[in-house]
Amino acid sequence: MDLATVWNNILKNEGEKFYTVRDKIEFHYVVNQQKTSIQPYPINGSNIQAITKNTIGKVLDTYGIPKTTSQLSDKWRAPAYIFAVMTDPRIRGA
Repeated sequence: MDLATVWNNILKNEGEKFYTVRDKIEFHYVVNQQKTSIQPYPINGSNIQAITKNTIGKVLDTYGIPKTTSQLSDKWRAPAYIFAVMTDPRIRGA
């Protein structure tokens, strides 16, 4: 899957409900004005770092669609949120 397709799907699903896999934390995200990052907003009020389009591209280049959050934990911040977004059928197109 290519970055253009994944990012377009991310843009289309702004504001929709997503859930982290392990803890089932509900969140939505907002796309910044430049359309270069998303800001996750979990319902538990945690402050999560923004996820950039560049990060999504690097994950795709390294793993394609990741299989586990542990693949992401050592390299990127907010791995549970990256994983939740990237593995969601609305984003990966399954």
